[in-house]
Amino acid sequence: MSKETAALRFMLGFLLCQAAVARAVEPSFRHFDDLEYLKQGEIRGVSISERGVFAVGPRVRLLWEAQAPFVWDVAVSPKGDLYFAAGASGAVYHYDRNGKVETVFESQDVLVTALAATAAGELYFGTTPDACIYRVAPGKGVVPVCDLPDTYVWKLRPGPDGSMWIATGQRARLYRLGSSGKLDTILTSEESHIRSLIWGPRRAWLLGTAENGYVYRATLDGQVFTLWDSPLDEVVSLAPRGEDALLVASLQQVSPAGEEGQATTAEMAGRILGPGRGLKQKSVVHLVETTGSARELWNSTDELVLAVTPWKDVYLLASGPQGRIYSWGPNGELALLASVGPCHILSVIPVESRLLAATANPGKVFELQCQPEGKGEYTSPVFDARLISTWGQVQWREEGKGRARLFTRSGNTEKPNSTWSSWAPVTEQGGARGIQSPPARFLQWKLEMEGDSTYRVEDICISYVQMNSPPVLKAIRIYAPNQAYSGAAKVENYQRAGQGEGLSSPKSLGERKTQMGFRTCSWEFEDPNGDKLAFRLEIRREDWREWKVLGDQMAESAFALDTQTLPDGFYRFRVTASDAPSNPINQARTASLESEPFLVDHTPPSIQALRCEPGGSRLRLSFQVEDKLSRIQSVEVSIGAGPWVKMASDDGVVDSRYESFHLELPLPGSSAVVSVRASDEFGNMSFAWVSVP
Repeated sequence: MSKETAALRFMLGFLLCQAAVARAVEPSFRHFDDLEYLKQGEIRGVSISERGVFAVGPRVRLLWEAQAPFVWDVAVSPKGDLYFAAGASGAVYHYDRNGKVETVFESQDVLVTALAATAAGELYFGTTPDACIYRVAPGKGVVPVCDLPDTYVWKLRPGPDGSMWIATGQRARLYRLGSSGKLDTILTSEESHIRSLIWGPRRAWLLGTAENGYVYRATLDGQVFTLWDSPLDEVVSLAPRGEDALLVASLQQVSPAGEEGQATTAEMAGRILGPGRGLKQKSVVHLVETTGSARELWNSTDELVLAVTPWKDVYLLASGPQGRIYSWGPNGELALLASVGPCHILSVIPVESRLLAATANPGKVFELQCQPEGKGEYTSPVFDARLISTWGQVQWREEGKGRARLFTRSGNTEKPNSTWSSWAPVTEQGGARGIQSPPARFLQWKLEMEGDSTYRVEDICISYVQMNSPPVLKAIRIYAPNQAYSGAAKVENYQRAGQGEGLSSPKSLGERKTQMGFRTCSWEFEDPNGDKLAFRLEIRREDWREWKVLGDQMAESAFALDTQTLPDGFYRFRVTASDAPSNPINQARTASLESEPFLVDHTPPSIQALRCEPGGSRLRLSFQVEDKLSRIQSVEVSIGAGPWVKMASDDGVVDSRYESFHLELPLPGSSAVVSVRASDEFGNMSFAWVSVP
């Protein structure tokens, strides 16, 4: 299929998809072009690029299972035979080219943590925690070579001159074991462990340490130089990139609060099986130049890269706990090459045209075989449309030689079960690819593809229409009397919502200001479909039969009402939300909510039985204050046109609709007037006067 034909087909399907769903609310489109999402699916024989491009990937098969939690290392003999270091107790297994397995070494006291095969056909292995080195020579069995003053043997690597190089831990040391059996200590570091060891450019070894995360360069004559100081504590793997750069994979434990802590390898087995409760680990891969500059290629606390390996023109990043192998290519793009299932991949070894992956938790060895032509299958994560939806079309583009088929199924549970529909093929008609699965909230799709190395499937996109759900009114808030806000609408001035207009979220109330007689209300809302909403606001006194409309088709979320247009009494607001701005009129949905009752009160308190009597050098003043609707807020007295002074009632607190007062005040001069002022919580105020006899 040509690119032009594929593009035309995609556009035609896209337009047909839009026409098919125009009968309901606006269609939504989900593009599956994000590797972070796609890698959560089930991968069988496909690879996925960072941009969501699918290709036929390596064929994965289980080569050997250890019946134990670890396969620590793999070595390949010159004849192509394989050796595995495996088990929670130490064991070395020989796996010949015919698939026959035999035990070479076994011990209940130690772990075999490192292997290396020489060009002469000999096998070396190192044990932990006694740090012994053994040799297996053809026809001679297992022979002890040396006993090191260390605890861990992390790496064994044959040197270019027939020597064997050994990286250890507890006290990080690098040894050279000559072909004559002479053991030389090349490096004794202040670090705890040398965790990685590779033969690098310019005839030198590259070492990665644990405690401070250093990368060293060690020459054959014993000169050691620090190349780089990782920001993490443990360098677990290295891979050279040409003469002037290398990839560095590092780890570090992270506390629940996000603080980083030291991550040594003494508890390596426990860490791979899972860090302590509440702990996580950070994994970072850097591209480090010999100039000292470093660029971050990978950063995750969910996936740990435990091995980086050059292969062909890419670099492989092997991770856990999902058992994924990524490739990092010359163009700097990351791709998911393969998945071997839940596990931690400890090492990846290229062997001719295939790859071997050794894993922990569980301990297995997988073979990844490249396919010049082959088949692959991918099952997506479950897609959540958030509401029951009608499924439209699925579109994709193809390049190269091959063919693809898509299937879908749907259901209303987050995990597929027996209530889901069966897998149904996507049907093609007139350039459109229709989804046949019934309406539901969740959808899953499956891609089957076959083709050669040029074949690609990309730009997978589904369309769907959510069933229109009514808006949700969460609450109506009524503010204190005599408060208005600059962002609140009024009867004479509010914004109307036309088609396609309205509110998706509440407006800001704006600045508060005092305005006598006004009462402000606001409402909180949301729409499950994300529609824009219009509102109708009504009011009703509790003895009225009908509601009075204050505003309709409003694109507002607050309203300031001048209550001076209303008689005293208890009232309620009613807000009705409509999603008509985003839907055809015959499919619009509404929701209503009534407020709690609120009081409108224009009548001031009454001051009753005001009496004033002299009593020696004092003036006795008595009266009662009553308000029929609201709480009395303040009572003040002024004598002889003096300042107003707040008074306490007989019960000590002015806080009810009826209060009595019996006061003794300083006796003023003759002909003075005593004034009383009372106000309620609505600001209504009354006055009374009495002359001093």
